[in-house]
Amino acid sequence: MAKLRALDSECLAQFTGSQEFYRHPIDRDIICTQGARYLANVAQTYWLLGEIALAQRYILSVSAEGFQVWDLAICYFKRGHMAQVAAFFMKRNKSADNPPQ
Repeated sequence: MAKLRALDSECLAQFTGSQEFYRHPIDRDIICTQGARYLANVAQTYWLLGEIALAQRYILSVSAEGFQVWDLAICYFKRGHMAQVAAFFMKRNKSADNPPQ
């Protein structure tokens, strides 16, 4: 297994807006930002993108939102760790969207 690179707040702070967008490899209707792609590649959180993709398909209140912000919290315990994923929705002007073709 490849060693994961450390993620720090300074590194992640560069992802405050995207100039490039990427389609989810399994569900091509889902568009990811540069920050989401970086996190998946560096921290190997492809499972997180999978969870978000599944929520789009099966939770109507999630799929109804055009722009979504997702938060990942990890709790460490003596016997392992647990992750909790939550979505935050923000209304956005549709004319500002620039999805890939």
